[in-house]
Amino acid sequence: MITVHRLGLEPKPFLLNCDLIVMVESTPDTIVTLTTGDRIGVVETPAEVRAEVARWRAGVQRLATRGGLDPTHVGPAEVRALTADHHRR
Repeated sequence: MITVHRLGLEPKPFLLNCDLIVMVESTPDTIVTLTTGDRIGVVETPAEVRAEVARWRAGVQRLATRGGLDPTHVGPAEVRALTADHHRR
């Protein structure tokens, strides 16, 4: 999951499952379209969303190949879940 900030008077951070992202577009606000059809306006630019998704996926790949994960880009619950799954193999 990645952290992004919902558009509004006071941008509010939330976690977004990046596996649900279908499209990120700038209209000029950044709109994230999900597999559910929901569209969410976020503060981040499309390039920033793409970079966060790439960072998340790289962390998962590191876990799968070397057993290490950068916890600065993943919440504690995700680290525990991914680590537990890795140790079961």
